[in-house]
Amino acid sequence: MRLQMSTKNLDKTRWIALAAGIVLMSTLSYASTWSLMVNPMIETRGATDKSMAMIFTLATASGMLFSLIGGNLLDKIGSTKVIISAIFSLAVCQFICAWTTTVLPFGIADVIFLTWQGSVVYIAVYANMAKLFPDKKGTAIAISGMGITGGSMIFVPFTQYLIDTLGFGNQFLVTGILFTIMGLAALFFFPKPEEGYVPKGYEPVFDAGEDEGDQDETLNSGFVQKDWKMMIKDPAFYIAFAMPLLVNVAGQILNYQLAWMAQDIVQVSAGKAAWMLSGVFLMGTLGKLFWGTVADKVGRLNILIVLAALSCLSMVGLMFIGAGQVVLFTVLIFLGSFASGGNSSTYPALIADLFGSKYYGFNFSICYQAIMLASMVAPWIAVLGRSGDNEGNYAITFGLTAALCFIGFILAIVLRKMKKDNIEVVKKIKKEEAV
Repeated sequence: MRLQMSTKNLDKTRWIALAAGIVLMSTLSYASTWSLMVNPMIETRGATDKSMAMIFTLATASGMLFSLIGGNLLDKIGSTKVIISAIFSLAVCQFICAWTTTVLPFGIADVIFLTWQGSVVYIAVYANMAKLFPDKKGTAIAISGMGITGGSMIFVPFTQYLIDTLGFGNQFLVTGILFTIMGLAALFFFPKPEEGYVPKGYEPVFDAGEDEGDQDETLNSGFVQKDWKMMIKDPAFYIAFAMPLLVNVAGQILNYQLAWMAQDIVQVSAGKAAWMLSGVFLMGTLGKLFWGTVADKVGRLNILIVLAALSCLSMVGLMFIGAGQVVLFTVLIFLGSFASGGNSSTYPALIADLFGSKYYGFNFSICYQAIMLASMVAPWIAVLGRSGDNEGNYAITFGLTAALCFIGFILAIVLRKMKKDNIEVVKKIKKEEAV
């Protein structure tokens, strides 16, 4: 008995699958409420700043392992079974968090169950998008990724409302039931496409950021359909890995540490900070769609250069923000989030460009470690402005983040130059062979 939508007539039904992918990605948005949890955990369950930062770091570390396991399973057993495990893992996490009144079970639930869900759904949905939309990878990944930021835009203030009305513990039960129903319903419309699916009328071309005039289908064999062993032999892999590691620290701080930082820096209430965070996710959603679509047209590496520059500028501006400067603070975090959204939709598509979609599940799970490392570093950089002699001074937090973004900007330029030089070499060889 088939439990999912048929893959027949996929040229049309893939758009339904894209809508289902958005819903599945929105189940990841609960992780975006992390900064709402910090103060209630400290006030009601005996947590400290350091213990919460440690839980976040450990969750990131386990996410690195889980994403590799999930990516490997994805290529072996398919996206459906992997996503089912993730849906029920989130439900278990929420039940534990609702039941406990201490820090340790909360930490275990986050580090194991919530992290498994976050790691594997992200990879599974993007892998399906790359296979369903080989002609529109960037746009499809951007639109599906909007589920995370769009869902966060809704669920962050909704979660704060549940905390205020039902209590900190009860909100876990409500959100757990809600996300389980959403995930199972969406999975019905999210089948795995057959291997090698190509939409009618589409002819694959290489696209890793070169000018349109440089594109040549004959160059594909030099850059795509590499398994992980071939991928790690390509020098481009190491730059493509380091680049998001550096630049994504800015996005991780805005997405996961902002609510309590806004209360410290510009002295807003918890409720206003939640709405501010919702606005950040709105800008991230718009950034995913805008930059992902533009990158399909002008090249992903060109866009990643621009995004790294914008992230750097927003962090530099935040260095000089003080109490009461709510409007300027909001403008700068919105700019940073707009760039961060573009990074999160452009980078996964770039991996498919560079190394192909056939082995995308495990390949991307390896490259995804860069984003996980950025998540691990971000909370410790964020709390630099809340500890010791630096208490209340976040210039060091944003200054360090700006420096990381600038290095990422340089690496994006280097990677673009590297790939363009490779293209010229391959063209020369092809020309000589033709003669």
